[in-house]
Amino acid sequence: MKHLMIALLAVASFSLVARAEDPPLGQEIYPLALGHRWTYRIQGQDDRLTIQVVAIDMINGVRCYRLEGKIQNRVIATEHVAKLKDGLYRYRNEGIDIDPPLLLSKFPVEKGDAWKAEYKHNEKKASLRYECDLEEVTVPHGKYQSVVIHSITADNSKLKNSVWYAPRIGMVKQVIEEGEQTIVLTLERFDRGFEKK
Repeated sequence: MKHLMIALLAVASFSLVARAEDPPLGQEIYPLALGHRWTYRIQGQDDRLTIQVVAIDMINGVRCYRLEGKIQNRVIATEHVAKLKDGLYRYRNEGIDIDPPLLLSKFPVEKGDAWKAEYKHNEKKASLRYECDLEEVTVPHGKYQSVVIHSITADNSKLKNSVWYAPRIGMVKQVIEEGEQTIVLTLERFDRGFEKK
């Protein structure tokens, strides 16, 4: 269960959408700002998961956003992500650096994009395969045309993580599947932080 809860932040980095006439999307698709907070329903539970940008830290000379996931005001997971020219990267998870930083989304991102990534976290090596698509999704917060990014592990855990992103909102839905266990999150509320105007 801890493995799945940590995965809840896997792509808790935010906002992709595209229509056929729109240009490819880049850094602007992830609206990260200090204080941004997303509140999610967890299917089958009364508790809510909140993910918030709580700090901006430098990691190896790179400006990274620190995200905290909480249930009942208890921190269950943390990660650091950075928006670079070519994509969104996870630099640190649970206080441990990722080597090399993990590419979560390419910039620009389009339907049909696919890539592979290998990394090491706490001496454990992992390989992931990513695929992007466009889908309409309805969640408690609203109905959105979204980009969905699927990530699938190449090891024996067979962990599949699918995340839907909406414009200027961020992650609106996430489905994590590992064996027979599934966790579904849907966005209930989005509170903006301290964006620069």
